[in-house]
Amino acid sequence: MDFLRLMFQQINSRHVPEPDVYSLNSIQGAVYALQKSSGMSRTYLGKRLGLTKTQMVNLESRGKPVNRALLERLQTISTEYTLYRLAEYFTNQILLIQNRQRDKMRKQTTGQ
Repeated sequence: MDFLRLMFQQINSRHVPEPDVYSLNSIQGAVYALQKSSGMSRTYLGKRLGLTKTQMVNLESRGKPVNRALLERLQTISTEYTLYRLAEYFTNQILLIQNRQRDKMRKQTTGQ
């Protein structure tokens, strides 16, 4: 795996540069940017994420299914390919999901 990372760093200049923060406005866009920036195909990224082909198409077109575990895997892959803006975006999405779950739990327990 270290060999692949070193090789990726050598050929990184051939790929599209990492997207800027303003172009990352949806999960679909971030997944597409990850594919383009890393040079991975849809099927390979789907295998790395543990998704079937249909689930991968749904993720790219509708942004679903998204859960915390999937976002953590996307964050890990982004960090492996030194795409730190993408990793930060996925980290922020994880925090948003945590806040939604916390708010939902608060409503269930307190009724407010």
